[in-house]
Amino acid sequence: MKKNKEYIIPFVGLKPGTHRYEFNLDTAFFAVQGIEEVSGAEVAAVLDFDKQDHLMTLHFDFEGWVLLTCDRCAGEYKQPLSGKYRLIVKFGDQAEELSEELVVIGRDEYELDVSPYLYEFVRLLLPIKREHPVNESGQSECDQEVIGALDNLLVNTPEKEEETDPRWDALKNLKWS
Repeated sequence: MKKNKEYIIPFVGLKPGTHRYEFNLDTAFFAVQGIEEVSGAEVAAVLDFDKQDHLMTLHFDFEGWVLLTCDRCAGEYKQPLSGKYRLIVKFGDQAEELSEELVVIGRDEYELDVSPYLYEFVRLLLPIKREHPVNESGQSECDQEVIGALDNLLVNTPEKEEETDPRWDALKNLKWS
């Protein structure tokens, strides 16, 4: 994947301390990252980049919304997003991801591309079950025509009485007191 200069932080020239970066994650960002289920977006990502001598701590703060397709009625809706994540970047002999919060990069690296981390953290903020929100009156904002059509398509199967052993039927009539 081609690196976008907007998301690359050249940390070699930075003085130790905290540096703030702000990113606007819009529809184009999600298209480049390959998130097909997001058809629109406006997410503000604030990165507090704390550079120290032997490691860097990245604090991500996300706020905004994405346009998703509802799993129930297939209509689009705005899903609010809000979350905070932390990432620790250490220097080592070879690049590797040790855990969700700890990444090792080579000692000869001089810049850090944060776009994969922005992508990962936004993916974690997306809900598994995607449905329209419920309004103030407690009703779903799903397209009621579609929901009605789906309800009409449901096949109503008559409930079968469970066959039981006649020897045990007498026990059903016992009252426990």
